[in-house]
Amino acid sequence: SRRRCCLFLAGSFISSVIASISFVLVVHSLPDKTKDATEWEERLREENINSSTFSIDGNYSLVSYDENYSDYLSAVGVPWIALPIILAASESMEVKLLENGADTKTITGWMNTVMKYDFNKTFSMEYGQGMGTLWNTCVLLQQNVINCKSEEREKGWNLNTTQTFSPGGMVEVRHFLGKNIRAKKYFKKITKHKDETPEKSTLALPEATTLSSKQEKDDFFLLDGWG
Repeated sequence: SRRRCCLFLAGSFISSVIASISFVLVVHSLPDKTKDATEWEERLREENINSSTFSIDGNYSLVSYDENYSDYLSAVGVPWIALPIILAASESMEVKLLENGADTKTITGWMNTVMKYDFNKTFSMEYGQGMGTLWNTCVLLQQNVINCKSEEREKGWNLNTTQTFSPGGMVEVRHFLGKNIRAKKYFKKITKHKDETPEKSTLALPEATTLSSKQEKDDFFLLDGWG
């Protein structure tokens, strides 16, 4: 009976190890969205050069990001085992420009963030599940460019996020100043202002003051919002 018990424990241990290895292999085989980064960079840059006045209001969907985004997520505390899940997940953003600020809602597979803020006024927001607080100041640099400087005072982080909108989408540049990590995310505009005509993309779409700041949390590991 003692031998049988030892065999049972050994079998359970081996099964657990195999299951853990299988999980890691599956997680790290998930696709990411770096493939079309160059195409989206060129497309959105050309739209900005050739576009006149347009509304940035609308819904945006993440279609790509550059090779530095993984390093950025690691720098802001995302565990290595969660990185492939986040990189493969969908993300959408709703943006509405107000008279003196902006109203945004970001929806991901792990967290929804609603923010309504005034430009040129500092506001705070909690990130993660009690991981900390970001102090943010956002400025409308141009009619299609929003820049936000964020500070995590306890950790000594200084972050900078610039969103440059074009008729067909938005490029979001995130910069972790202390570690000098700069990453880009590319969004396609899904719904447009009523005066704009939607255009069909030739690139594949992956499946998948402050007045208020609200988060609905499903997990703890992502620094969301303007980080």
